[in-house]
Amino acid sequence: MSDTATVSVMAPPGLPYISQAKKLDILEVMEGDEVVLDCESHGAKPAAEIQWKDEAGRVIMSNILETVTKIKKTKTFKTVSTLRMKPTQKMSLTCSASNDAFKEPRNSRKLEIQLKYKPKLSLNLTSENVKEGQTLVVKCSAKAYPIEVNHKWFINDDEMTEESDTLTIENVSKELDKAVIKCEVENSVGKSETSRILNIEFVPKILTHPTSEIAKYGDEVTFTCLAEGNPEPSYIWMKGESQKLVGVSPNLKLKATDDTEGEYTCKVFVEGQKVLISDTATLHIMRKPKVVTEPERFAKIGDDVILQCHVDSLSKDTKITWTKDNNPVSSEMMKHRIIHNEDLYNKFTSDLIIYNIEENDFTNYGCFAANEVGTDYKVFPLMVEEESDYLTLAITTNTIVGAIILVFIIVYHKRKKRKPEKSELPTFKKEVIPPIYKGKDPSVFNELLLDKGMHEEYLEMSKEYFDNKINTEKVKDLRIV
Repeated sequence: MSDTATVSVMAPPGLPYISQAKKLDILEVMEGDEVVLDCESHGAKPAAEIQWKDEAGRVIMSNILETVTKIKKTKTFKTVSTLRMKPTQKMSLTCSASNDAFKEPRNSRKLEIQLKYKPKLSLNLTSENVKEGQTLVVKCSAKAYPIEVNHKWFINDDEMTEESDTLTIENVSKELDKAVIKCEVENSVGKSETSRILNIEFVPKILTHPTSEIAKYGDEVTFTCLAEGNPEPSYIWMKGESQKLVGVSPNLKLKATDDTEGEYTCKVFVEGQKVLISDTATLHIMRKPKVVTEPERFAKIGDDVILQCHVDSLSKDTKITWTKDNNPVSSEMMKHRIIHNEDLYNKFTSDLIIYNIEENDFTNYGCFAANEVGTDYKVFPLMVEEESDYLTLAITTNTIVGAIILVFIIVYHKRKKRKPEKSELPTFKKEVIPPIYKGKDPSVFNELLLDKGMHEEYLEMSKEYFDNKINTEKVKDLRIV
């Protein structure tokens, strides 16, 4: 008998297939979900080994469980390989089967894994820095699956009417600087949004000017200068006419002293723009009040008189008090009335009205002023006005005026007496001679009219006669006042 021979029957692996791809070669998977895929191969002997590969031919080695089952009827093997994974992008997979007897692998159909995800957005502006008045174009690009998406636009949470992927804003205003522009895109999977803060360049403007301050000596004072502008404004502070640089920030802090008292201005700088200059602010140091009164005052008995007091003080709480013989004067008395006034320049005026002056009212009156820093006090007398002084002045004045008039008359008459000497005619006594034409004989009258020389001489005599008469009457009317 011969030796016993053993015959082993080898069988190649059956064509492998991915169970999830039996109906469709595309499998849609939600982003973030885990996918379980099974690849099967039947009829191999010995049992088949299964490999998974991606679209680039790279072998997938992790998260795989392989199960081999013997088929009793055919005495072959069934191999199932299970792959677990979370896809992060669209991809394709295949599986292959081979065994030791049949090294050439057999490949399954390709399975496309399509990742379903909500839109992934990017926001693009025409320019990172847009100037006021220009046109701004913003594009919202979206990647999504399914690809059918809807767009919405918002500016500072206010919804715009635009529904496309591009938003156009013409004549951009400075109010949109630092505004939040948002794009919202939605598909069947979900909703996504992205936003940007706008940067709009515009010319600067001073919003808050420094204001004058009144401070006590040693107090801390802060001047504020605030401007809007893009790019961000820079600040410097200048003092007085010398324009000494004293600060470089929006707020200038000073200690009130003699050296810091004065005027300050703020200058605002923005690159590429004109320099802005603020209003001038002054630091005043509060000092004790200064009282100014008249040195003396005159009045008559029975008069009503107003005594005035002027006070220079920077304090709004300045108090003024009138005194009579160093005792406070009460305004509640019918005899007196006190009126206080304050102007725009921190100058105070107080009037003391005294009605129906009596003998005991002629005394010393004082004006007392006080503020937070100190006091001042001035005293002056109210004296009787002497009527004789005015009478003497009137008499003296009239005497001087009368003397001047008398001198003028004397000089006038002396000059007038010298004038006739210049004429060749004798002293005129003709004015006392009656007219020669007086009578009833008309021939004499006619002769006088026809004689031109005599007619002219008569006219001169008549004129001088009447002039002398008028001057004599004027002199009589002159009298000393």
